[in-house]
Amino acid sequence: MRGVFLVELMVCLLVAAVLLALGLPGLRSMLRDMQVRVAAQDLVGALAWTRAEAVRGGAAITLRFRPRTECISPPARRHCGWEVFRDLDGNTKRDASEKLLAVHALPVQVDLPDVSSSAIQYLADGAVSTKGVHIVIGPTGAATGDPATRIVCSQFGGRVRIAMGEHC
Repeated sequence: MRGVFLVELMVCLLVAAVLLALGLPGLRSMLRDMQVRVAAQDLVGALAWTRAEAVRGGAAITLRFRPRTECISPPARRHCGWEVFRDLDGNTKRDASEKLLAVHALPVQVDLPDVSSSAIQYLADGAVSTKGVHIVIGPTGAATGDPATRIVCSQFGGRVRIAMGEHC
């Protein structure tokens, strides 16, 4: 007898479905963790670039977190990304006369649930104008203490790092 019986084919499909069902939750968790990690690295890169621009240009440059009201975003999110601009008057709000240097949108699955300041301003010497900046980055709608959550910290000197857990 040659060929495959229908029963054999159904058993193979059943085994494949069970294996897929067992691996899917782990894959989702890994994908969510990776999205948060990449967003944290993007933010660290944006902060480093903002600091470099302030030093290079000899003027204050501000990175401002964009609230969800400024973009199309699910209600569970608090922020949808950030913008970087040359802050001529130092008020950390972009006016029409202030040049927009960059805009970054966060993936829909990532949020900034806890931001110590709505904007981070780097001065011409590279120092941060506010002390002890910390930004929590995590999955949208995640509970406090979610293992995928990262914290981006910046000290007064302006150096930035990523921490896991609840503190910098």
